[in-house]
Amino acid sequence: MPVLQCPIDGCNWKSQDLDEAFAAALTTALQIHDRTVHPPLAQPSTHKLKLDPPSIATGCDPDQWSAFTRQWKMYKTGMAITDNVLPTALFYCCDTNLRTDIMRDLQGDVASMLETDLLKAIKRLAVKEESTLVQRIKLNRMTQSPGSNIRTFLASLRGQASLCQYKATCKELGCNHIFDYSDEIIKDNLVRGIADPEIMSDLLGDSKTDRTLEETVSFIAQKEQGKVTRSAVGDSASAMSATCNTQKRPQAAGAKCWRACGGPAHGQRNDRKARSRYCEAWTFTCAKCTVKGHYTKSCSKCTTCGVLATVMHLLESASR
Repeated sequence: MPVLQCPIDGCNWKSQDLDEAFAAALTTALQIHDRTVHPPLAQPSTHKLKLDPPSIATGCDPDQWSAFTRQWKMYKTGMAITDNVLPTALFYCCDTNLRTDIMRDLQGDVASMLETDLLKAIKRLAVKEESTLVQRIKLNRMTQSPGSNIRTFLASLRGQASLCQYKATCKELGCNHIFDYSDEIIKDNLVRGIADPEIMSDLLGDSKTDRTLEETVSFIAQKEQGKVTRSAVGDSASAMSATCNTQKRPQAAGAKCWRACGGPAHGQRNDRKARSRYCEAWTFTCAKCTVKGHYTKSCSKCTTCGVLATVMHLLESASR
């Protein structure tokens, strides 16, 4: 008589002696149940992204190295790099000169190294080590670049401050708590390095003096946005004002600009200054006398003798 056993590893369950026909039917039913109700778990598909590899070169500072290591972690995950080719992929993230230095420094097979060991070797050759004091001096000299917004400046300050070790350990007996006061230092340097003196004056003169770092950044960002908006509105208003001034030309009642455009006179005197500003014919070149400043229809020069018709008319009037 057949005896059925549980197919799960580690389970010692066994059935009693069963009739062969019943055991066969029961086995078939259990197999159907297992396939329909408990299908095998699908293996998660690894979707590989198309990413540009990060790069590192000789002479970088600790901030650049920190950025490289973070980018490398994202790159190897996104590209689904397997462990057997991981050292090779990391090696070719280095530029040509750094790869040459690594090959000279490491006489063994780079492709078979552990990732952590290769990272240490790259850091030893690529990173230019500087003391914490030098990093703090660099932080204190940072200023906002003209044209950049305050949040870009904040990102630069955060990156530099991460190298300055602005941390302190509690001095109470039995307490090993570490205080991180980077935000206060960043806020001080942020305010000191503001490029716009008007925004700095508004911030220093504001009644609220206990803002946090994020509140200070938000205040400055609002001021920057306000200045950008005001500048855009001001340019539009200036353009509209100029258009209105061009359209509203001063005109003298009943008088005409007879010697230039033939239209209404440009002001009481209709002199050169007024015509240069308002007369449409000021830049027009006459086809009859080739003189600029009047339309051809308003030209008073005689085509036969070349004498101004106005002068001849005055002479004739005087002789009468």
